Parts: sequence; structure tokens; C-alpha cells
Amino acid sequence: MFPDDASLDAALVRCPTAGEVALVDSVVTLVYDDNPSAPALVCHVEDGSADLTRLQERAYQAVLAMRRIPFDAPLPWTELSLFDWFAGVVNGITFRITEFSYCCDGPGVIVIKTGSMGYLMSDLWVARDGTSSGLMGLVALLIHEARHIEGFSHTCADGKDQAFEEMGSWALVYLFYLWLAEHAPGDYMTPVDAPADLYIRTARFWADGTLKYQFCTP
Repeated sequence: MFPDDASLDAALVRCPTAGEVALVDSVVTLVYDDNPSAPALVCHVEDGSADLTRLQERAYQAVLAMRRIPFDAPLPWTELSLFDWFAGVVNGITFRITEFSYCCDGPGVIVIKTGSMGYLMSDLWVARDGTSSGLMGLVALLIHEARHIEGFSHTCADGKDQAFEEMGSWALVYLFYLWLAEHAPGDYMTPVDAPADLYIRTARFWADGTLKYQFCTP
């Protein structure tokens, strides 16, 4: 049984439960070659969670967000839910010091860059000061790299895709942001300490930016 959070913010301000940690561990292996937030723990076993550093907590929260956010329309690239699609594609996530995040480090294993990344600079779904996309950006990055596992490489220079119609990694990032803006429930996506439309508005902004800058053919 998993908590029934009233909003995404309510889920993110608490630590993942032991059951939620076990769920993520059952579908994907998380490895931390680099953990800049160690050794301090932000979650604890004795509180019904697991002993987690900030980076570890962010990793679990990102995967869990794919399960938590309900959409009122099917995703365009799969008949599955976002969580089930991701779990069926990705075997592992390794956090490492590297110039770029990439796929693949072994079958179904993606590598995520650590360091001064937005998901570590903010504990929130979207940073309130506009400096980063927060945890939302990490989820989009995981989706991006998962698409590479499915055999979709970038088809244009500078890590871009030639066209949206190819349905490559950048198309999925765009669609994820668009679905957050147009198909996620407003009440669930309302932040507790910011304008009610912040998450929806920011998702649309990042969707527009992805469509404008990550494809070589308009």
C-alpha cells in the first residue's frame, strides 16, 4: 500500500516509504559511482523510509514521479503508463562524474551526470528562483536516455534530432513536458508555496523550448 498524496508537492516533501523504495529497486538498479551529497542522510530507515542521501532520495523520487503523476490521455509513444514503459526499458541508472549524461553503460543502463545539476540544486519539482527545472528536469532526462536504449540515436548535429516525426529522444522530452502542461491534473500539480499554475506554465515553457531548439527541421 502506497501513500495517497494530495499533490505532487506533498509527495516530494516527505521521504519515499520503504515500500516505495522497494518498488523502485524491483524494477531498476540504482548505482552511485559518485555521490556529492554523501555522507549526510536526509531519509532514515527508522522513520519508515531507507537511509538515503540527498542524491539517492532525488533518484527514487524521480522514478516514483513517473508513477505518481496521472495523465488523462495515453502517452503518444507507448500504450503503457510512463512508469511501466520506463521500467520495461531501463535496467539500471548509474550516477557518475562525466561530461554528459548518456546511454548506454551496459544493456539497458543509463549514466546520469552528477555535480552542479538542477535536480541537486533544488529540492523541488521546479526551482522557485528560475535557475533550474528541478526534479522535473531529471525525469525528462531519464526519459530522454531511456529512448536511446530503444535504439533512437540523435540524427542531427550537436546532439539534436532531425525532426520531431522521428519520435526520438527529444520528441519524448517534448511530449512529456506537453503532457504535464495539458494532461496532468491541475490540483495534483499545484505547488504549495507558489502560483497555482507554476508547474503547468513551466512545463509548457520547457516544451516550447525543446521544440524550438532541439530539432534541426522546424
